[in-house]
Amino acid sequence: MWRRKFRKPGRTLSVNLSNTLANNDREGYTINNLTVRQQDQMNTIESKTNNYSINASFTEALARDKILELNYNHTDNRNRNDRRTFVKNLVTGRYEIPDDEQTNFFDNANVYDRYGTNLRIVKKKYNYQLGFAVQQTSLESNNLTTKASVVQKATNFFPTASFNYQFQRSRSLRFNYRGRTNQPTASQLQDVENRDNFPYITKGNPFLKQEFSHNLTLSYNFFDVMKFRNFFAFLTYSTTQNRIANAIEYLPGGVQVSRPQNVSGVYNVSGNFNMGFPIRNLQGGNVNFNTRIGYNQDVSLINNIKNYNRNLSVTENLRLNYNFKERLDVGISASVTYNQVRNTVQKANNANYFTHVYSADISYLLPKNFIITTDVDYTFNTGLASGYNQNYAIWNASIAK
Repeated sequence: MWRRKFRKPGRTLSVNLSNTLANNDREGYTINNLTVRQQDQMNTIESKTNNYSINASFTEALARDKILELNYNHTDNRNRNDRRTFVKNLVTGRYEIPDDEQTNFFDNANVYDRYGTNLRIVKKKYNYQLGFAVQQTSLESNNLTTKASVVQKATNFFPTASFNYQFQRSRSLRFNYRGRTNQPTASQLQDVENRDNFPYITKGNPFLKQEFSHNLTLSYNFFDVMKFRNFFAFLTYSTTQNRIANAIEYLPGGVQVSRPQNVSGVYNVSGNFNMGFPIRNLQGGNVNFNTRIGYNQDVSLINNIKNYNRNLSVTENLRLNYNFKERLDVGISASVTYNQVRNTVQKANNANYFTHVYSADISYLLPKNFIITTDVDYTFNTGLASGYNQNYAIWNASIAK
């Protein structure tokens, strides 16, 4: 990391270089006596990785309250993956018969060039930042066994935005947005079958596209120092385009084939709200209410049919705390969560159930700064199928200094 600060206030230049080298060798054996397909084979995997990146950032103060940043990133990730499979020779007892279907050699290269700029405005009560970046991506996967190659080139845009407003020292509002991409891994791109865990077969997909995710957050925070009251609200939303999900195909004989594939329609929404205040006429006592709400939709493919998995979760938590002369802490809490699971294809997995958690904890400061602590949690579920409604208690105790 190299950084230089110029004479002009706000003008800086920084450069960071990084490099990672890794070599991994693995050897494994697969033996089964299934009637569908018997296996007795040895697998060897040799993997070599060479990753390096260059980051550069230049900042310039356009005015007392305006700062401009220009940044650049170059990343080069290269991977060589050699997989050899040998079947046991029943005559010699050695693993020496090549299995050409499960033997492959791959060279993979992911190269990124990202150009970005950010403008930050700082005012007395608020500040905000607007950013934009363009990333050019080149992904190349060469199957040295079959002489087949897959080349993907893409140009992505990364808008970013943040806004902070300070109503007063004890109250603030924040908003953030960020976009990012996620490239498929080398193993996901390799168009070969892996039967190591037969009858569960995995295959790659050389035509995968990169994922693109959008994330938005909004938060509000309030704290009254004089009255020890607080309120916090946090909202998030995220969605992913071209999400890489597993497509599962069920074949005769209990065989399952899993292959990654791009899907759409994946998103998540959540909210977290917390309020706390002292208990009247009980010095050292306070109460906290917490509400959490989450809803997400995921997508999977089952025999080429899209399955939408939708989950709703609502949690209400109440906690009472009491502190006596900085030596004794007592807390009790109750939490109830409602869960709703819906599937458009695998409807047998649909469910509505509740999870209850009741807790109590005590800690006491002994002479010579010894602390003794104990807590107990009781959990039970209702609404699940017979045999799945768990009912258990956990007790912990400790002493420390």
